[in-house]
Amino acid sequence: MEQTPTTAQLLVVDDEEELLWSVSQRLRKERPAYRVSTATSGHDALDLLARTPFDVLVADLRMPAMSGMDLVL
Repeated sequence: MEQTPTTAQLLVVDDEEELLWSVSQRLRKERPAYRVSTATSGHDALDLLARTPFDVLVADLRMPAMSGMDLVL
């Protein structure tokens, strides 16, 4: 029996929209099986995390209002 690959859910969080776009596009190109979601703030990320189970979280450490470290903790 052949196994189908599991699709990983990734969340990328950064307040710099150009960098966020670049990183997410690169991930989508290099790993097309990944489902990449983005958020421009820690608060937006928390909203997404409340609705969707993610396998990987990549967050900028320095963001206004809520740092990446605060988001993880």
